[in-house]
Amino acid sequence: MTADRINILQNIGDKKAVKITYDSNAGSYASHTMMQQRNLEVLAEKIFAIKGVFTDVLDIGAGSGLSLTHLETYADKTHFTSLVRTDISGKSLLAAPNVLYCPDIKLQCDAENLPFVDKHFSLVYANSVLHWLTAESGMPGFEKGISEALRVTKSGGLFAASIAAVGTSRSFFRAYESVIALLDRYSLAAPSLEKNPIGAMELHNVVDTLLSFGAKVISAELIYEPVLYSSAKEYIDDVKAYGYHFLLNGVEADLQSVLWEKISQSFTEEVGSGQYFHDQYMIYVLASPT
Repeated sequence: MTADRINILQNIGDKKAVKITYDSNAGSYASHTMMQQRNLEVLAEKIFAIKGVFTDVLDIGAGSGLSLTHLETYADKTHFTSLVRTDISGKSLLAAPNVLYCPDIKLQCDAENLPFVDKHFSLVYANSVLHWLTAESGMPGFEKGISEALRVTKSGGLFAASIAAVGTSRSFFRAYESVIALLDRYSLAAPSLEKNPIGAMELHNVVDTLLSFGAKVISAELIYEPVLYSSAKEYIDDVKAYGYHFLLNGVEADLQSVLWEKISQSFTEEVGSGQYFHDQYMIYVLASPT
């Protein structure tokens, strides 16, 4: 499928803030992926340490194609016959390069409503994606996403995911919450802080959800993965690229830039302007439907 065309389905759910965030940053997101790069390296190592041949592959939340380099490293060993990439953001998919080693389909859809028949893919993976399903639909959204991923994975196939865990980005969110609290003082519309998806998941939540759907859990780990940024500003720029519109969802448009500057200032005052270690905790799970 050419890079200027994708299939667009209407079942993109009600995650408007998440969709707007990634649509708005589709052109620049690829240059702000330091957080996700390490996630993907670890996830790819775990996937391809499993002995087996993967043919039909599904990339949930593929975005602008970050996983392609890692997939191509293993393509000749795993005999991919097709790759399907889904995302809630059509613009992100349009920005993704095409693969050359197998048929490549890009599909805009919601991870909670995958438009595929049961037991279709031998490998289904989601890198740094599933925690977003708690954003506007609560924990049931995450559970539905897991259920859908397992449903479309073949018996004996592999489902793999990396998920942001409790503790991630606490330094940033202290600054964020302190600034957002000012909105209440002036009776202004504010985002619902309980909907923040980053740092909401615990390892037992993920394992219990997989087990509740009858999956065999092959491995489940919580890993602390600090990411070194050259400056607080570099980190803030990355956060803005992947979460600006979501984090300020509900705030009047003319206030958003002002609030973001205040959040950036508060964050820099806490951590300093020099090198910054992003406090990242990631859950990695491998499971197989029974």
